[in-house]
Amino acid sequence: MAARLASICLIAVFAACGVFGSGANPRVSDVDYIAIARSSVPAQAFYAKYAGVDAQVDRSGRLAVDFRAGGARLRVFIEKDHVTDAFVECSPGAIRTGDVIVAIRSCP
Repeated sequence: MAARLASICLIAVFAACGVFGSGANPRVSDVDYIAIARSSVPAQAFYAKYAGVDAQVDRSGRLAVDFRAGGARLRVFIEKDHVTDAFVECSPGAIRTGDVIVAIRSCP
């Protein structure tokens, strides 16, 4: 029982320190995270390709900003308030990583 209680306390401490979860800074607003992601090269390519882009922050797992337009989605990952990675989904289930800019340009 004591080991189980210690384990629960340790998990609570790790969660409070941001070891689990998105790692999002609670003092940074969604608008700020969208601006950080929007300044990335993949997001600029996405905005150049599509009109009427909608942006939404996802803090549920790894911190990410989703940009959606015309059935396509660009997901930009942010860690420590900097863009670290991205992928594009041209159609549902067709995820492309690697050279995301080339992938965006080839999306319908």
